[in-house]
Amino acid sequence: RAKELELAIVGVSFHVGSGCTDPET
Repeated sequence: RAKELELAIVGVSFHVGSGCTDPET
């Protein structure tokens, strides 16, 4: 599960960093 959490964190950081207004996509 550690890797899953890492992927989730990276995904969120990517969306926030790219200024994505819809993190669901």
